[in-house]
Amino acid sequence: MRNMTMNASKPEQTAEILGRARLASGPVPILPDDLAPDGAAEGYAVQAALGDWFMGNGQGEPVGYKVGATTRVMQDILAVSEPAFGRIFAANVLASGASVNPGAAVITGLECEMAFRLGRDIASSGSAVTRLDVMNCIESVIPAIEIVENRYGDFLARGLGTLIADDFFHKACVMGMPVEYRPDLALEDVVGRMILDGIEIHTGTGTEVMGHPLEAIVWLANAL
Repeated sequence: MRNMTMNASKPEQTAEILGRARLASGPVPILPDDLAPDGAAEGYAVQAALGDWFMGNGQGEPVGYKVGATTRVMQDILAVSEPAFGRIFAANVLASGASVNPGAAVITGLECEMAFRLGRDIASSGSAVTRLDVMNCIESVIPAIEIVENRYGDFLARGLGTLIADDFFHKACVMGMPVEYRPDLALEDVVGRMILDGIEIHTGTGTEVMGHPLEAIVWLANAL
């Protein structure tokens, strides 16, 4: 643990480094100690500054959030004990059928996702948000793919703060056709399949996401 505190200019300086690397689909350079966010709190401070940088560099307005590390498998891989959120901007929301050129210097991956569009804000009453609170606000469920990039090489060596600051591996997302949400939809039983050249290479179910996909929204609402 470094014995230092974040100075006033640090989030903006770090955000620019991360932003330029992402727009170029290039590797994130090793950050010097005075710029590398130390832990989750500093990571989210840089993430906010990165959001401002993206809006000033042609990426449009923020349109939503991603929640990463929602499964026990991913938490074990990333050596974290809870999820982490990142921000999604308008320029990075793609329609089904879009073509994306992966960066040659980074490792690109695809993840099956469920996206949710809210019809209204989740009420902030001062008490913890519940799954029922979330259910009352969902307008539609959207099948989606998140495009992720490992821009860090040994991401564990970079530390949680840097991963959070850079929106937790996010590159873009591809959205399918929305389905009107109904409380009786058994989202926990939905099966996602990744098929490449006609071969199924991975499958997962909704229950793997914190026991129920809506729990990811509950966690996000309370984290925010």
